[in-house]
Amino acid sequence: MSDSEQYFDRHVVPQFRSYLAAEKRLTEAIRAGDPSKIDSARDEALSAAMAAVVPAHHMSDVIMKERPSCLPSHVQGLSGVRQWAQTTHCKMLRGAPVDDLELLGDVADAFKHFELTHPRTTARKVTSAKATITTGAGWGEIGFGEGKYGGAEQVVVTQLNGRKRAMSSILQNVTDMWRSVLGRSLPPIGE
Repeated sequence: MSDSEQYFDRHVVPQFRSYLAAEKRLTEAIRAGDPSKIDSARDEALSAAMAAVVPAHHMSDVIMKERPSCLPSHVQGLSGVRQWAQTTHCKMLRGAPVDDLELLGDVADAFKHFELTHPRTTARKVTSAKATITTGAGWGEIGFGEGKYGGAEQVVVTQLNGRKRAMSSILQNVTDMWRSVLGRSLPPIGE
């Protein structure tokens, strides 16, 4: 098994599953109606999101260092790996192409630095850790089919352009992207 596959199996997938489980516990706590459990579940969901974002985004570093056979020889450097993976394999819930690896990178940087003030050549989609919170969403605030049904509270990323995205969908898209890069089949969404 390659280093990329091991990293994916040991870090990306387990953290994604832990995040999904934390989202489920948040929903259950809200249904139960105990305020102290709700606050704890919110904190847990946000912490699990932070823990899942980093390995999902940094999988590109492992791919770049290892250069597995799935990586075309013309793809060079970390930005090249990220661009290639995103443009050829990243899909919105297995449909249309989406730039969620880039978004996830901005979220990871915002979590790490809290506020992003250093200029860079490409525009960021998120510049603050405060852009990622647990909240409910009204009709049409999050894309159709994204996140939890019916506006239930979940971890949401609000981009600088005002567009809101469900963290569960972002992580699903990036995890599926890495599965595709590694030549693996895709399990049912949410697994």
